[in-house]
Amino acid sequence: MPNDHPLAVAAPFPADRAPDTAEPSADARLSPVDLRFGVHQRFDRIVLDLAGTGTPGWDGRYVEDPTQVAAGEPVYLLGEQYLLILVSGVVDPTVDGAQDFEGPRRITPSTGGVVTEVRYGAEFDGQVEIWVGLSSDEPFRVFSLADPTRVVIDVRHP
Repeated sequence: MPNDHPLAVAAPFPADRAPDTAEPSADARLSPVDLRFGVHQRFDRIVLDLAGTGTPGWDGRYVEDPTQVAAGEPVYLLGEQYLLILVSGVVDPTVDGAQDFEGPRRITPSTGGVVTEVRYGAEFDGQVEIWVGLSSDEPFRVFSLADPTRVVIDVRHP
């Protein structure tokens, strides 16, 4: 369909299927506190809210077999394709000043686009796992926002 066709719709944001990574700031001492999901017109959005100081890092990528990074145990996740996002710059929940995670550990959207399940995974070595089950292999992006600090995962609809 030509771009000037009335039904042609531009992609909502630049994205691809390649790994998406960023390093945390040297002063990152962040506590994951909530996990949210929303369906938008042409993409699904997952948000991990963080409290504390610094800027988070991440490593987001498609994986074939969902497996916990630290424990090596399988992760049972709804969907046909799987994204793993490791958010870094996170403090151990037992450290003085760390805040508790009070969000859902599992989200199963009842309506919407491509996301079939989101799971809050293990916290280890300054990282937390966020698992995303998808109905199909779609372009995605990961980025951070400030005030309040959060990591955002957007997955385009087919």
